[in-house]
Amino acid sequence: MVAKEQLGRLIPVGDVDVVHAAYLTSYRVPGHEGPVAFVELDPHLEENALARTDRGLTEAIRLRRDMATSSRDSLDGVASWPLEKVTDENRLVGWLVSQTPEEFLAEFITPMRQRVRRPLLLEWMLASPRQAAVAGYRLDTRDVVLRLAVLANLVHAVALLHRHGMVYGDLSLTSAAFSVDDGRVRLLGCHAVAAAADAERNQGNAPHFLAPECQAVGVHEHARANPHRQDQATDVYKLALCIVRVLSRGRGAAQLRTADHLAELLDAGMMAALTRALSADPGTRPSALELSSQLLHCIERLTEPPEISDFRAVSRAAPRGAI
Repeated sequence: MVAKEQLGRLIPVGDVDVVHAAYLTSYRVPGHEGPVAFVELDPHLEENALARTDRGLTEAIRLRRDMATSSRDSLDGVASWPLEKVTDENRLVGWLVSQTPEEFLAEFITPMRQRVRRPLLLEWMLASPRQAAVAGYRLDTRDVVLRLAVLANLVHAVALLHRHGMVYGDLSLTSAAFSVDDGRVRLLGCHAVAAAADAERNQGNAPHFLAPECQAVGVHEHARANPHRQDQATDVYKLALCIVRVLSRGRGAAQLRTADHLAELLDAGMMAALTRALSADPGTRPSALELSSQLLHCIERLTEPPEISDFRAVSRAAPRGAI
C-alpha cells in the first residue's frame, strides 16, 4: 500500500474510465517501468461498496504479483492493471495503475466546450462519424477489418485473464479502449476482476449486458441464486454481445442479443462459435480462446488476396509495343 501523501503533486488527467477520475503523479511503483496514474475512489462510497472494492483490488494486485515475469509483461501490455492500493489515514482512497498509452486516448469536447483527452472506449464503435464529430473527434470505423481486429484483441485480452484463472466480470463496451491505428485494445476497470476460485466473488453487470445465468431465480432455467456470481462462461457471453453490437452498428445495435443477421459477414466457423457463445446455457459456450481464434480466421479470410482460377488474355486489353 502507498500513502496518498507519498504521491506528491497530483495533476488531473480526466477520467481513466467511465466512473473514476485520474491524476498523474511523479511516484514510481518499485518493479514497474513507466509512469503511473492515481485513480481516485468516490469519497462518498458506501462502506459495503468500499469493502468490495478493497477486496477486489487486493485480489487483483495479488494475482499480478504471483505471475511469472513474462506473464506479467503480457498482462501489462493489454490492461491497465492495479499496481498498488492508495490510502489516506488508513482508509482506501484509490489505487495506482500504469498510465494509459497515448494511442488509446482521444480529444473530446465536453458539454462545457472544454477539450479533454479521454480513453477511446469501445462504445464509440457504435457511433456514426457525425456523432463522433459532434463530440469533437474525427472517427470513422466503418472498416470491418478494423472492427474485427479490435474485437479479436478484446477477446484475446480476456482469454489471457482466463488462462490465469481470472474472471473479468462487469464486461461491456466501456470496459476497454482501442487504437484506431492498429486495432489494439487496453482493458480498463480491472480493479473489479476476481479469481475464478474465489467462492465469494461478487461482480457487477452493466445495463443490457446481463447474462441469462445472472437473472433472478425463476426468470430463466439457468439463473443462479446469486446474480452477481459470474464465471468465465459469463465473460464469454458478454464478449459475444460485444461482437454482435460492434459488428452491427446503427440504431438499436447496443441492445442486440442475436447474431443471425451477421451470417453474410462472418464465416460458418465464426457464426457457429458466436451462436454457442450467446447460448442461454453456460455449459455450451466456447472458450474465449476459441472465439479469438475464429475472429482471427475471419480477418485472414477478408484480407487474403483473391485466388485466380482462370485467366484469359483479351486482345483489346493487351499492352502494345515491345518490352
